[in-house]
Amino acid sequence: MMYKVGVFVIAHPDDEVMFFLPSLLHLPCEEKQILSISDGGYQGLGYKRMKELEKASALYGAKTVQVINEPRLRDDPQLEWDDQLIAQIIFLYLKKQASQLDDIAVVSFDAKGASRHRHHIAVCRGTQLVFQKL
Repeated sequence: MMYKVGVFVIAHPDDEVMFFLPSLLHLPCEEKQILSISDGGYQGLGYKRMKELEKASALYGAKTVQVINEPRLRDDPQLEWDDQLIAQIIFLYLKKQASQLDDIAVVSFDAKGASRHRHHIAVCRGTQLVFQKL
């Protein structure tokens, strides 16, 4: 099946390479996009990490990169992210991408966050909430 859009929902810049590169390279879709829930700004590295994400995305064929800079979802290992807020962000993003959500493939973390990182797990739960409400 060929999707119109493939959206990769990640927690921070570099997740696309560390966890999703094979899918990013081979997902059958007309257009690939990356939605990063944070800028990866822990220890003041947000700008640098966003620039790295843009470069990597261009190399791997992602046409669009959207980075969310929501203070309640900042890259801080001590901060618990709000699943409902993440779901709202993802849902609004997806609605803008295609007239029907059936045309979109969404790729994100598994329930263990791939590496048990609390932000990765929150992104999984937020993504699940979007599809539970449809």
